[in-house]
Amino acid sequence: NQIHLCRLATHSLMSMYNEVREQQKKLKGKSFREKAEYFWYYYKLHVLVVIVVIVTVGILVKDMASSRPEAFSAVLLNAMGSESQEAFQADFAAYAEIDTNTYSCTIDTAATFSMNSMSQFDFITSQKIIGLAQAGNMDVIVSDTQTFFNYAEGKMFLDLSQVLTAEEYSKYQEYFYYIDYKDENGTVIQKDVPVGIYVTDSAKLKEWNCYTDAQAQPVFGFVYSSQREGLCHLFLEYLMEE
Repeated sequence: NQIHLCRLATHSLMSMYNEVREQQKKLKGKSFREKAEYFWYYYKLHVLVVIVVIVTVGILVKDMASSRPEAFSAVLLNAMGSESQEAFQADFAAYAEIDTNTYSCTIDTAATFSMNSMSQFDFITSQKIIGLAQAGNMDVIVSDTQTFFNYAEGKMFLDLSQVLTAEEYSKYQEYFYYIDYKDENGTVIQKDVPVGIYVTDSAKLKEWNCYTDAQAQPVFGFVYSSQREGLCHLFLEYLMEE
């Protein structure tokens, strides 16, 4: 996608360059002041577009040059902890012994999603999450109960009875979040499936100023397509550590 955007940006620049050359032929013989006034009158929007394109290409090139393989990726929806994200990521990376010089460790604490407004930003967040999950590039989601239920209904999360060890199951069972799976007609086909774990009392979430609202009840879920199950378990352990 980044390469495609770079190509589009380059094509836009070339198109504008060619158009400017055509207009220069019409201004042949005019004074410098006349040329400058004509250029600014007709091309000030083009200039702004060129600036935006150059900045965009620069950002894309920088991202492509600095991109590292993903070791772990979690999204904490509606955590409202964007200011502590970098420190949060660094702390878990150290805990999990992830070499951040070679791999990236992403814990997105800035993402927001509202089931009530469904604004353009909410739509973008939803599409981002779906895209990351389908590509296998997201391991864990933590969110408020309403949003968690929305994704759980779409079978975003693994059944904890299939993913937790016997020791983990016994340890976290009292914090389980259950859902009933239904068919297209609304008939229950599987009742009380444990798909999430309440992490309301997580000391780490408190430390990193996530879900500070007293009414917040964040729930942890294993994303169905994660290929890094070991780190998912480690992140749960990290959050629930006393």
